Amino acid sequence: LEILKAEQKESEKQLKELQASIATKQQRITSLRRKRLPEGDTAFLRPHKKADSSGTKQRRDEEAEQLRLREDKRKQEEEEEEEQERQRQTADQVRLKELELSRKKEEAKRQQDRQRQLNEEAKKRKEEVAVLATIEAIGRMTFAQPEDFEAVQELYESVKESLLHLTGRKQASLKSEAKRMLERAYAYTEKARELKAEYEEWQNITRQPPTSQPLH
Repeated sequence: LEILKAEQKESEKQLKELQASIATKQQRITSLRRKRLPEGDTAFLRPHKKADSSGTKQRRDEEAEQLRLREDKRKQEEEEEEEQERQRQTADQVRLKELELSRKKEEAKRQQDRQRQLNEEAKKRKEEVAVLATIEAIGRMTFAQPEDFEAVQELYESVKESLLHLTGRKQASLKSEAKRMLERAYAYTEKARELKAEYEEWQNITRQPPTSQPLH
């Protein structure tokens, strides 16, 4: 669990760093879009009161063309840089989604593992209870008497129906032991009943008065 918590903290840290990087790149794109030409670069384009000579006009036209070319180049470079930033931002967003998806999958797996562990523990506890109850019912048959044999047998049948199937790998051995003890208890109680019947019969005979002999 400590390792899982450490991995979760590391994933959250990566998500925060990636979000901060995306925000910084968005600010940079905004800054690039706000750039403008310095005031001095366009100063010569302002109208003049005096007419220029043909040579001066040609020179200014050349300078204007160079300025236009520089401006076009600057705009192209800015557009390329913005496009690169957009691509990097898109890649970061894709990575962010992948990290979030991975984190959700890891969390779901941890929940599944935890639920499976709880289910196994619950099953184990039920199995232990079922085993103990079955052993107790079998133990009662060991000391069964003719007077309570039927009650002990009914108790085992109830445990057999409701709990024996929950005893897991011990089910076969418990069932075999229960059958053996039940047969033994039944034989004992039958023998005890026979002996009791014989004893009662003997008592009845001994209690009868002796028959008188006829006189000759």
